[in-house]
Amino acid sequence: MQHEELLKHPTYDPDRLIDTLIAKLGLKSDAALSRALKMQPPVISKIRNRVTPVGATILLRIHEVTGISFKKIRILLKTKRKQNRDYNPPALRAEKLRRLTEKAASHSGTCISDVYVNVNVPLLFECKTHGIFKAKPRHILAGHWCRKCVADAQKGDAPLRLASYIAERGGVLKSPYVNARTHVVVACKFHGEWKALPDNLVSKGTWCPRCARSKPRPRRKKQPDMNSSPVNQSGCASC
Repeated sequence: MQHEELLKHPTYDPDRLIDTLIAKLGLKSDAALSRALKMQPPVISKIRNRVTPVGATILLRIHEVTGISFKKIRILLKTKRKQNRDYNPPALRAEKLRRLTEKAASHSGTCISDVYVNVNVPLLFECKTHGIFKAKPRHILAGHWCRKCVADAQKGDAPLRLASYIAERGGVLKSPYVNARTHVVVACKFHGEWKALPDNLVSKGTWCPRCARSKPRPRRKKQPDMNSSPVNQSGCASC
């Protein structure tokens, strides 16, 4: 907030702040407050008469001398910082809404909401398969769409990926695929059938447990005994 705007603000009340400081410090006049804050007497007078605003330097001096928090000082002044974080000009909001409509059309869907606020406020969209759903504009603009459509696509590819994974290891899928968390019967070409979760096979790369147990484990190298004395070629321990 600029100095001119602050001085003309309808809720700006420096008198309340000055009177509170005088009462808190047990003083009797503006001149005594000036001495306590180590300021020139005209500064307090100009603040009270709305000629000089309470700037960052004066706020810091008040905080150091009185221990009052910056938030409470602003409350005493009855001023609030202007929030521009979520502000979007009308032209920009219209452009974002147009882009969201195009993104929805690219997925054969529609954008139902006709008011755009910002990228984090959810809007309503309609999927041609699963109906209406909510989504944040930033997700749609990034290329995402209906979650149910994504889940259906992953479920449709899962049986093929599972069959391919088993075939690469010379195995055979013996039972139908239901979902990633339902056991299937898999046959290993060496050790026969066993049950496994499709998610463990494809995502975690596991295979036949008997094949894993039958693999030879690498031997650990024996660490030399540091307490034993070195022995020479004749067999006698060196002194």
